[in-house]
Amino acid sequence: MPTIRLLLVFFAGACLGAVVMYAAPGSGPASRDAAPLSRPAPADSRIAVELSAGDRQHIRQQMIGYLEGMYLLSDAVRYGDVETIKTVSADLGAPDPVSSEILKHAPDGFRQISKAMRSDFASLGLAAEPGKAAELEDTFGSILLKCSSCHGSYRADTP
Repeated sequence: MPTIRLLLVFFAGACLGAVVMYAAPGSGPASRDAAPLSRPAPADSRIAVELSAGDRQHIRQQMIGYLEGMYLLSDAVRYGDVETIKTVSADLGAPDPVSSEILKHAPDGFRQISKAMRSDFASLGLAAEPGKAAELEDTFGSILLKCSSCHGSYRADTP
């Protein structure tokens, strides 16, 4: 019997809470005509990197390639697939003539992060040996931090 009373008290409390929630002004479900909250969007304080439409597209495609490569590397590190690590890392760490030209006009910090990331990819491939998973994971983590650092510090703008 005490279990039934406890359930009844719980149910009554839940019903009372629902009634109070819907009866209180402004606390019911939002209507589609309600005025939106008027909070200003925070200013984007990242450093602008001015890129032409073609350069932006090139950088975007490169980033997609990095993400696809990171996926392959993540699995390869997890399963100890040394050959895939070497191949993908060499590809992602290789210099790209178009990117090199774009970087000439980019801020120093942007350029440094880009070069350091390519260097880390090359290091990942050179360090790929069986039994070195911890070292490879550290380098992999370092690459991800560079991605985060760059995206947190810079934004692409069109002139």
